[in-house]
Amino acid sequence: MKDNFIKELESTSPALIAQRWVIDRTPHIFGNDQKGYVDWKSQLASKIEVDGRAITIIGSACVGFSLSPLKNLRDFDDSSDIDIAIISAYHFDVAWRCVRSFGPKVHSLSNKQRASLEDHKKRLIYWGTFDTKHLLPKLPFGKKWFEAFEKMTTIAPTQDRDINARVYRDFESLSAYHTNNIKKLREIATAGNDDD
Repeated sequence: MKDNFIKELESTSPALIAQRWVIDRTPHIFGNDQKGYVDWKSQLASKIEVDGRAITIIGSACVGFSLSPLKNLRDFDDSSDIDIAIISAYHFDVAWRCVRSFGPKVHSLSNKQRASLEDHKKRLIYWGTFDTKHLLPKLPFGKKWFEAFEKMTTIAPTQDRDINARVYRDFESLSAYHTNNIKKLREIATAGNDDD
């Protein structure tokens, strides 16, 4: 599968690769079980009050290996977590407004939370995404979502794995963010070929 991805990376548009490999597929962790995937999303959707069609598994749990430009196509394994995308303008705006109004409360954040806040200011908000990994406890919907993610870690095939969510403002933001990552991967692959 990784060989097929590398071939497409060389010859297919990044937007189409993002669509095929990340956004519009049954995730690797579900094998070919599309029904199981839809059922899983429906369970999570009812717990966090979003439409199930607005949830998608991304990252190595989706593809079978990481598409992060920093992780060198590392395989999904027993220690890998589950990254999910939740497309919700409402939750994106609530999260953005919340962190924008931290004010003096910023001093009570942990080092990881401060670093995450800076990443949002410099990069993530630009792409229409909000990473809840470190800031979820500070968000108005954080407790409900944390409890929902914990419940999903008891259900196959995501049992005993950490679940991390990114909130995307809309589907275009989801596509643009992952298309940009694919472009970076292509640049890295092309730079490697130039050395040969």
